[in-house]
Amino acid sequence: GKLDFDLSVKVYDWSQNRPIYEHKSRHSSDSFSAQLVYNITVAELNRVAKCPHTDCHSDWVLSVEVTNTERKLQANNFLLLSEPKNSHIIQPNIKVLDVKEVKRAEGSAPVGPHYLSNSRTFSISLSSETIAPFVSLDFRPKTGISGHFMENGFFIFDGKKCVIFCTESNVTDKHIRDNLVIKSVTDVIV
Repeated sequence: GKLDFDLSVKVYDWSQNRPIYEHKSRHSSDSFSAQLVYNITVAELNRVAKCPHTDCHSDWVLSVEVTNTERKLQANNFLLLSEPKNSHIIQPNIKVLDVKEVKRAEGSAPVGPHYLSNSRTFSISLSSETIAPFVSLDFRPKTGISGHFMENGFFIFDGKKCVIFCTESNVTDKHIRDNLVIKSVTDVIV
């Protein structure tokens, strides 16, 4: 059958939370097929992003997102235009905005891994002043907090990101907030 989807390609400067270039389009494809739906050269990116010199790509990262609302599918990825050590990545200053326990409706299935039948779910809202690459979340040792982040090793684009954490540990919102360790690739290469 056919699959309709929306494509979003955004180019970000490492120092900003807003894209410097954006392309959006709608496409249709046969299920289980591959096709080229968008193509842009680095030279064309330099032109449309109004780059004043020829090596702006060291300052940029691309975010690609494909969504299909009818089937509630979503895929996203990124593309570095130079090696991380050669990119002009900036320390992102990531902060926890909020931690809230997510209560599930009576009789609904638990959010997260099916084997955590007694799990509690928390929503962790993060912010970043710039693009934050390869963000990883963990907890300080010996806190007694264990569980699963539904996403880890992610990028923060557009300044904010919400991550779901499932645990069977007896913890509070404050306990999670106070013991959360946030790192990104900038802790290693910047």
